Amino acid sequence: ADPFAGLLAVLGSLSPAAPSLALVALWVLALPLAVLGGWFAATRITDRGGLRIFAGVVWALAPTFLTALVDARPAAVMVHLLLPWLFHAAAVAHRSWGAAGAASLILAAVLACAPSLAPAIALLWLVALGIVLGQGSLRGAVRVLWLVVPAAVIFAPLAIWQVQRGSVWALF
Repeated sequence: ADPFAGLLAVLGSLSPAAPSLALVALWVLALPLAVLGGWFAATRITDRGGLRIFAGVVWALAPTFLTALVDARPAAVMVHLLLPWLFHAAAVAHRSWGAAGAASLILAAVLACAPSLAPAIALLWLVALGIVLGQGSLRGAVRVLWLVVPAAVIFAPLAIWQVQRGSVWALF
């Protein structure tokens, strides 16, 4: 099954009587959630409140996000809402299992929404792993190593199916 279909099922289960209502609520709350996500991501970069607010507003008013809202592209909207939270959690994943677990689940959701981000995220993951290993933190490296496990698990059935069909290039 497509991992994005699973993500939509989880979103739809938030209102079991009318699953589409959860998607409507996501659309209504998308702009405030984008501001909030941008603000939280900025907390990892700056201590200045004005810059945090500016970052949140800029993130919410990104043309790609607004276009995704207008064109009704749920995957693009969800990935835009999830990316700041991924940054927020992944920035401290080397220090805490809680942050590493949260970042790994958010990473799985981001990749389910936009599998095309996998090469860029894999490169960032390797850089982060190298930085943590360079600091001599084996525990931190194990936490960072964990980040890709849930994403690999949700994509494994799809990858196995493509390999069995003989279309290995379809993975890319």
